[in-house]
Amino acid sequence: MKIHQSLLAAILIGTLAGSAFANDAAPAAPAEAATAQAPAAEPATTENLEQKIAEMQQSIDKLKADIQTIQTTRNELQAKLDQSDKDVAAQMKKIEEINTKIAEKQKAANAQAAEKKQ
Repeated sequence: MKIHQSLLAAILIGTLAGSAFANDAAPAAPAEAATAQAPAAEPATTENLEQKIAEMQQSIDKLKADIQTIQTTRNELQAKLDQSDKDVAAQMKKIEEINTKIAEKQKAANAQAAEKKQ
């Protein structure tokens, strides 16, 4: 998340720096034209930056929602995995009990067979 915020901050700084360089690179105009033009250009730039900030905030909010969805899904899957592990352990215990009973019955059958031979 910090990487994403850092990336967005870098984009915003780059945008601000780009607009600052563009303003510096603009040809010099007469003083009267510059003062008349500056207030008009400044609000447009401010509105543009505000729009970009709003778009970035929407992107951040969408990513936060996506992260929350992923975390919720992960937690659900982890719960299912834990339950599955418990089920497997219970089945393995039953299998061991059955194998123990089979071994006991086999031992008893072998003992009976040995008694019959004698």
